[in-house]
Amino acid sequence: MRALLGRFRRTVNRSISEQLATLTSVGDGSTLSLDFTAMGSLDSRFTFTRSTTATFINSSGYVVYADHNLVRNSTMLVSTSWTPTTSGGGTVTINNDNTVTFASTAGRATWLQGITVQSGLPMTFSIEVTALTNTNMRVSDLFQAGTGFTSQVYNYTDLSGNTTTSIGAFTTLPGVGLYTVNATTTATSGNVVFGTDCNGVTRTGSVTIARPQLQYGTFVSSRVYLANSSTSAANTNTPRFDYDPTTLTPRGLLIEGSATNIATYSNDFSNAIWTLDHSGATNPAVSTVSQTGPDGASTVTRITFNKTGGVFSRIRQNLSGTASQPYTMSVWMKANTASGGASTQNVGLRIGADSAGFNCAVTTTWKRFQYTYTLSSTDASAQILLWDNITGNDETADVLVYGCQIELGSGGASSYIPTGSSSVQRASEVMYMDGTNFSAWWPSGQSEYSVYFAGDITRTPATTQFMWLARLGSGGTGTSLARHFVTTANSIRANNTVNDLTSGLTATVGTRFRSAFAVKSGDSALYVNNGSTTASVTSSDTGLTTTAAQIVFNPNSDVFQHIAALKFWPTRLPNATLQSLIT
Repeated sequence: MRALLGRFRRTVNRSISEQLATLTSVGDGSTLSLDFTAMGSLDSRFTFTRSTTATFINSSGYVVYADHNLVRNSTMLVSTSWTPTTSGGGTVTINNDNTVTFASTAGRATWLQGITVQSGLPMTFSIEVTALTNTNMRVSDLFQAGTGFTSQVYNYTDLSGNTTTSIGAFTTLPGVGLYTVNATTTATSGNVVFGTDCNGVTRTGSVTIARPQLQYGTFVSSRVYLANSSTSAANTNTPRFDYDPTTLTPRGLLIEGSATNIATYSNDFSNAIWTLDHSGATNPAVSTVSQTGPDGASTVTRITFNKTGGVFSRIRQNLSGTASQPYTMSVWMKANTASGGASTQNVGLRIGADSAGFNCAVTTTWKRFQYTYTLSSTDASAQILLWDNITGNDETADVLVYGCQIELGSGGASSYIPTGSSSVQRASEVMYMDGTNFSAWWPSGQSEYSVYFAGDITRTPATTQFMWLARLGSGGTGTSLARHFVTTANSIRANNTVNDLTSGLTATVGTRFRSAFAVKSGDSALYVNNGSTTASVTSSDTGLTTTAAQIVFNPNSDVFQHIAALKFWPTRLPNATLQSLIT
């Protein structure tokens, strides 16, 4: 039901957004009009890069990974990324149509690639079987046994009817379709293997395979294939169109700087890295229950606490932090009313030696709680604590938990970064448009312009730059010219190379703001609505940027934002028009 509601709302929102985009861009003189809340994919004029995987909230309200493919040379046109293995009458043929054919006459033929992975995380490997000459063929052990993967679960999807069935590791192939295997990594590297047989049992016949993909997370019935022609790097350059987890309203394109989750086994609270202890009470109990988690999984972790008559009952993880630096802890929690517990239960979060901590009123709805604390000079070992002797906590509590994260910084939690046996960094993202794609809407020698921008910040930036409207250079780097940005105090501003336009309003984290500004020598103005209040400022600036080569989003490492809309006019709009855009 939640998935259906998500699709319905997405369709309605997209339809409305597309109609509004059409109405506002026809006859209004704008040369660029982009509605990022209506995009299913990024405008082809942009180049987007991110060197790591990343998560976001999808249209059904679940935490999922952006599409990625850890398999190198998944197009299989170059064989150097792969190691073919044959025995008996086995042969491997690389075809001209991006497929590989394995044939056996009482033998076996396999195709292998070693891949570096994060230990302790669930993964999915999938391939498409495009042809069979003998149904006695098998694709078995797609994750090679004994080389870093456990708990394999195999599935087959008939692509014509999109129906999925479970199969055994060595089940005869049902037919042409998509084959997937879910597994949990147990090492930092492993082999993905497919072919006529991976178990040493000889088979005769031929099977043709294409489009291998390895990705973090669990995907069973379907996938979005992401080709990767590189022989050395994964393909992770997928933008994230984020949604509100409760209302399922599209929030636009999520652009974030780099961040690292230093909490290991972030969603495996049964791992030994998490210590269960108490003082005069009872150790908490960790188990799993059949309820839907924030990631859409059918099981989730349950933690029961009982500090009756004692000081605390807690689950914790010890980490190494940097003294005098702020850290933000975040975790999803929900009251487990299925056990007969109360609809609201109080559980504490604590970082380091902070005696106050943070009390979380956990209800029957999944919510991501977050808390920031600056480590003292004598507290370089940061403890992450769930439940402690924080004032207001319940004596007993039964809660469901998901996705613990602790990251450097105080501006708020960034998107969830799942971890296994080690910390994981999400790299900074950059999106830019240059060359003829840029010059088509920003005329050369431009002497005046107007801009409309809608979006929100997901975290207070530690430095001032928020978005570059125009820069000199290429490929996402260069000298700043005209800018639109938010200061460290969240003040929304715009400027050229001489003077700033400062609205006097702040951008509230998670609240949509709209701004419209015009720049012209001696006559500039900025109008802002932060969701509840409007403000404006005019300036008789004397300088003006007249040459630009590109637009760039987020070249800074600490910027976190949703981009909802962007419009550009190669003229100075009247103040009344600017004001109408933001009200």
